[in-house]
Amino acid sequence: MLAAVSAASSSALQLLGDLRTPTLVVDLGQSFDVVTSSLTDRIFVHARVAELEPAPGLLARLDCTLEQCGGSGTLALGLNNDFGDAAYYWARAAGKGASMPTPGVSLEELDGFVALRRGVDNTNDGKRSEWVNFLRVGGEVDILPDDPTAALRAAGGEAWGVQRCGRPMGADPIVERRLTFS
Repeated sequence: MLAAVSAASSSALQLLGDLRTPTLVVDLGQSFDVVTSSLTDRIFVHARVAELEPAPGLLARLDCTLEQCGGSGTLALGLNNDFGDAAYYWARAAGKGASMPTPGVSLEELDGFVALRRGVDNTNDGKRSEWVNFLRVGGEVDILPDDPTAALRAAGGEAWGVQRCGRPMGADPIVERRLTFS
């Protein structure tokens, strides 16, 4: 189990969208204790879309590497999904829904970076994957690492804690503090 050894508060109001990408973020949620809480389903690699349709069959190339994602991961609904019908997707991604996988979208490596590929299966997934049709260059996405510990190692043990509590649906999460893990 990883434990946060220090947590410095953010000095000025900063939003998740203000952070340089790629960066590791922890969804602090309503009951997150930096010493005892598990990082499973709470740690994300926050990245931006760098290029659309970079190669045949691919949706987009991101500005992060598979190493930064802990070697592998899943495109999640995310912490600040602002694609398409924002209210619908934000409602789906509220709370632990942020870590819900985007069905039919996989990660692969392209020229050293993460690329998103839509699978051939078009399942009725309750619209959880439709938002990828609205990807745009500069848009933000979140990857849920399969191995959070490896992602933390790749980030040098540092992450930003973000908080959505008290924010209206659809509002960018607030960066609350910088976390250092041992």
